[in-house]
Amino acid sequence: MNVENKNVYGVVAITGASSGLGAAIARQIAPQAKAIILLGRHKDRLMKTKADINAIFPKMIVHPIVSDLTEPSHRRRIIQDLSPLKVDTLILNAGSGVFKPFMNAKFMDHLKTVELNVTANLDLTYHLLPVMDPKARIQVISSHSSDLRIPNFAVYASAKTFLTLWAQTLAIELKHTPLKISIICAGAMETEFSKRAGIPKMLSALANPDEAAKKCIALLDRPGTHYLSFYDRLIAAANRFLPKFITDLMIAKVQGRYLK
Repeated sequence: MNVENKNVYGVVAITGASSGLGAAIARQIAPQAKAIILLGRHKDRLMKTKADINAIFPKMIVHPIVSDLTEPSHRRRIIQDLSPLKVDTLILNAGSGVFKPFMNAKFMDHLKTVELNVTANLDLTYHLLPVMDPKARIQVISSHSSDLRIPNFAVYASAKTFLTLWAQTLAIELKHTPLKISIICAGAMETEFSKRAGIPKMLSALANPDEAAKKCIALLDRPGTHYLSFYDRLIAAANRFLPKFITDLMIAKVQGRYLK
C-alpha cells in the first residue's frame, strides 16, 4: 500500500465497516483521510463502501480487509497488516448481540458477543497502540446501555459496560500522552445490527447512521465520553441519578408494553 500523501487524519482503520455506522464513517471521513482501512466480515459490502468512496475520490487509498474479529487468527492477521502503517485513527465500531432471554439464546452467540465487543477491542488496541502514530486517536463506539440492567439483552449490555469503563480507564492511564481517546455511548440506529439482534423498533429512538457518523467524526479529537443525542443523554442521566430499582422498573414497563 502506498500511504505517502499527507492529509488531516492519516491512516484511518475502522472495524465493522461493512455497513451501518462504520460504513457511514468511512464515507464521510474520506475527504480528510490519507488512507482508509475497512475491516468487516462481508467482502461484497466492503467493496461497495470502497466503490462509493472511490467514485467521489478516485485517488483515495481504500483497503478492505475481510475478517471476522471473533476469530483470533483473523485478529493476528489484521495486527500484522496494520502494524507497519502507523495508523493514526483507530475506530473500534464493530459490535453484536442478541435480544433474547439469556437461556433462549445459543451459548455460542453469547460467547461471540463477548469476543467481539470485549476481547477483539482489547486485542487490537493492546497490539496496535505501541506501533500507532504517537499522536493517534482511538474512538470506541460503545452504547448508552452501558451499566443498564436490560432483560433480554444482558450479555450485550454487560459487554458494553466493560467496554466503556475500560476505555475510560485507559484514557486516564494515558492522559499524559498525546493520544486522544473518545468514547461514544450511542443508542440504537437504523442498521442491520438492530435487525440481526432482534431489537423491537419501538423500544428505542433509532438514530440515522449518517447523522451519527458526522457527530462521531467531529468528536475524534475531543477526549471523553460523549452521547450523540438528547435521548442518549436522557438515558445516561436516568442511569446516573435515579436509583437502580427505578430504572429497572422503567425498562420493565417499556418491555412489558412492546414485548408480547
